[in-house]
Amino acid sequence: MYALIREWETSGQSQTKFFEAHQICKSTFGYWRKKYLRDQSQTNPTSGRLIPVQIEPETFPLTESNNLEIIYPNGVRIILSGQVDGLPLKKCTLG
Repeated sequence: MYALIREWETSGQSQTKFFEAHQICKSTFGYWRKKYLRDQSQTNPTSGRLIPVQIEPETFPLTESNNLEIIYPNGVRIILSGQVDGLPLKKCTLG
């Protein structure tokens, strides 16, 4: 089950679509994911994980005067207030 959880994490799919594609019950996946996350935090308590960042199109261009907001797939938001220069981030994602 851990392999499926890792597959979902890298798939970019919503949980619902992933459940449907793999015929997995939401509650079963939730149980195993909770166990997986607990096991991961015990195994690597201080290690961080890098996650992909997607810069949205020019609808809201990043400038030095804007806040930088990061929204995780699970809905968690991180807002960096003040002078945040998003241009280096944008250059990194565009290659």
